[in-house]
Amino acid sequence: EVPLSIANTIRPDLSLGGTLNGEAAIGGTRTAPEASFTLTGRDIVAAALSQAGIASLAIDASGATTGDTLAVAAQIASPGGLRASVDGSVPLGNGPLDLDVDVQSFPLSLLNARMPGQDLGGVLTGSAEVTGSLADPQAAFTAEASGFTVRPLAAIGAAPLGITASGRFAGQTIILDALNATGPGGLSVAASGDVPLGATGLAVDARGTLPLSLANRLLLERGTQLTGTLTADINARGSLAAPVISGTLSTTGATVIDPMTNLRLTAINIDASLSGDTVAIRSATAALGEGGSVSLSGSV
Repeated sequence: EVPLSIANTIRPDLSLGGTLNGEAAIGGTRTAPEASFTLTGRDIVAAALSQAGIASLAIDASGATTGDTLAVAAQIASPGGLRASVDGSVPLGNGPLDLDVDVQSFPLSLLNARMPGQDLGGVLTGSAEVTGSLADPQAAFTAEASGFTVRPLAAIGAAPLGITASGRFAGQTIILDALNATGPGGLSVAASGDVPLGATGLAVDARGTLPLSLANRLLLERGTQLTGTLTADINARGSLAAPVISGTLSTTGATVIDPMTNLRLTAINIDASLSGDTVAIRSATAALGEGGSVSLSGSV
């Protein structure tokens, strides 16, 4: 049993704690050695873990080499609810990767230590099959976040959300086969496409249905009430650093009541297009509460 705190005499900034236990065996021949190991870590603490919101970790790992391949199985857990495992093989040279990663539970509240003031909540689960090579890894993944909440969304009543995602990673690009989010009042978003981590090649298409009542909390002091639904079809191109946004926005049968001006608009129908930082209103009509109607068009 090795106390990790002994490393603090050399690097006190690491603030290491906990213990490691392990065994290793080496066999085979001089030209074809083989090795196996087991490793157990308990109550592992460190400054880096604390900064990430993780109080401590427990680790169980085992592995064995066969030729130029290391077979490994590992599990990690924390008192805060983090649980994950890795199982598969890793090349010791230029061979193929073959790993299964399973995240049984990742409480998003752990991220609040790195993102103060955001009040993140919910639980992330997911799995990934990692293939390719160490130089060019690839993966197929699924992920789900239940009860996702963050302060800006909670402030307008758009949380909690349920989020699911599936896709692949290859050639430094995330290929989203499907991303879906649902929330209160009929809020829904669906997206798919390519998200490059490097240069250009961003190509994401999204469609969302947003209840206009989400704006009511922002207008609470004024007392303005909105009902109806905004539908948005959005396309993102270019790169993550400089995205080019386009799409359409529309409402059908929306209503606005503003008691401070005694204004009541019903049957609000809007058809607009979005291009970069310009919104072009192709048509907008509404019925006035006292009779008559109003229409407008133009760009902002």
